[in-house]
Amino acid sequence: MTKIELLFLTILIALIALIFYFNIHLLSGSSLQHPLALAYELAGNSFNEPSRQWINQWMWEQGSPFKFRILGKLPVWLTYQAFDSPTADAALIFYNSFIFWGFVWMSATLITLYFYLKMLFKALPSTQPHHLTLSFIGCLLFLTAPPILAGFKFPVHTAPNDLLGYFLILLGVIMILKNKPIAMCIIASIAVFCRETTLIVPFLYLITSRDTLKNRAFFSLFPVVVWVCYRVVGWEHYSASSGAQHNFEYPYETMAFLFLVFGFLWIFSIMGFLELRKTLGANGDMWNMLAKAFPWIIALVLCINLFLARIREIRISFIIFFLIIPFAVAWVVKNTQTIKKTFQNKWFWLYILVTTFIVIRFRILMMPISSQEHLQYLSKWAHFYDGFGGGWLNIFPFYLFIALITIPIIIIKLGNRFTRKR
Repeated sequence: MTKIELLFLTILIALIALIFYFNIHLLSGSSLQHPLALAYELAGNSFNEPSRQWINQWMWEQGSPFKFRILGKLPVWLTYQAFDSPTADAALIFYNSFIFWGFVWMSATLITLYFYLKMLFKALPSTQPHHLTLSFIGCLLFLTAPPILAGFKFPVHTAPNDLLGYFLILLGVIMILKNKPIAMCIIASIAVFCRETTLIVPFLYLITSRDTLKNRAFFSLFPVVVWVCYRVVGWEHYSASSGAQHNFEYPYETMAFLFLVFGFLWIFSIMGFLELRKTLGANGDMWNMLAKAFPWIIALVLCINLFLARIREIRISFIIFFLIIPFAVAWVVKNTQTIKKTFQNKWFWLYILVTTFIVIRFRILMMPISSQEHLQYLSKWAHFYDGFGGGWLNIFPFYLFIALITIPIIIIKLGNRFTRKR
């Protein structure tokens, strides 16, 4: 590891610490603001019960599907057990354990993401000269995404379990790209005890690997079989359709939260995919595999989130960050000259000025001036607007502004392509 990489990783770990500080001390509606806030987040109306009682219920007595997601809970529980005593403040010890393992798994995810991006950008001719810096930038994009920056704010419900899931997904994808199906299979089989959404890893292997159909079927289905057996043993009925009901009952909230998963990176990543798929032979096997999987993985995850979960829990759709971030960064690098020329255009700065006014005006208009308006807003926007410390309207305008100022860049790029074709 070079000195510059060590510096990058040190900065990234420091930024993770700042994110936790932000969620603990500054972010309204964060479950980390106080041990009681975390208790309510995890135990609901049972948070008034003795701390040890609701903590025990959180670990062992939750309903389906939460009771199956034990892998991320276990380190939190064991650490809490190690430091608890009859005279100790159980809620505070659990709170500190929860934060500690959240920090550990976010750090593990970010370090792994750095080396994952380094591997990808080193393999792509256009990004190879600056692959270390670009890997660092990709990690910054990860940290500034709303599911990470405001992940502990209601109603995202981020927990150490989710951060561990991101880490395991990255490890599995790396094993696929390195053609290590046995390692991928082991990681994916372990990951099902964390979250069922980690099954996108064997699905990625199934649709991208050049291995024989027999091997692809075996290594892809084995983690699924483990998951099915695990669920059957502790079977308990629950309604997965309630998420879809909420998504369609509050369409404005659903669309706004879906945008917030990646913000402007949605646009850049799709543009990157559309460009890179045209030159698959020149991009190397790893990029070819990811480009092949890009539309299928995104469609699968969005459908699952729309029909079997709540879009507002943006941590769920965020599991595709391993595709969105590299394709977005690769597109920016390939179109650096277009971006520079756009920023040198005086009309672009006028557009930014007008856009700033529009976004600020939007924010003002969305503020209620009476209790009646307040209730009307809630009926349409639900937790995006307010409720349990929601207030995502304070976060949304910034990401909307960034996305809007990227539109001229996309238009100019598409215009140049059309002109060349003529």
